[in-house]
Amino acid sequence: MRRYRDGADALKAMCFGFEPKEIAFFLMEDGIWADKDLDIAVTRVNACLNPKKQEFFHFSEIIAISKRTRNFDAVFYACDEMGLTRPMPVSIEEQMFRVECVMNDAAALMKNAVDEMNHIKTQLVPVELGDKKLGQVLHFSQPPKFTFLPDKQPDKD
Repeated sequence: MRRYRDGADALKAMCFGFEPKEIAFFLMEDGIWADKDLDIAVTRVNACLNPKKQEFFHFSEIIAISKRTRNFDAVFYACDEMGLTRPMPVSIEEQMFRVECVMNDAAALMKNAVDEMNHIKTQLVPVELGDKKLGQVLHFSQPPKFTFLPDKQPDKD
């Protein structure tokens, strides 16, 4: 298990094997730095990796870089500093189970939408004027309820 001298050491380990330009491009591609110019983004990466500069990565940037580089050193360092157990990668089986749950939820949502659409279609009735078919409208089993404003109530007999 690797130990880090400080946070800057962990950040450098997180970016190990990648040029600052690649890191900047990752962040731009992920939309985190979508509005930055590549040269400015590279300058910021270099500044964030330089312990003598007063510029730092945001937490969301650290997560995005870790996911792209597959180097979780900054996360491990944070855990070590707080006395927490380092996280373990999620197993393939767990990932597949999570995706399956999302797919099942999406299928149930789609079924509900189709059922609702079919229910609406059963409420449609044809509208005709003489021998001309004008289309279809919804047929309500009860007339719509109207509310009246206090000064516009109908006269009572």
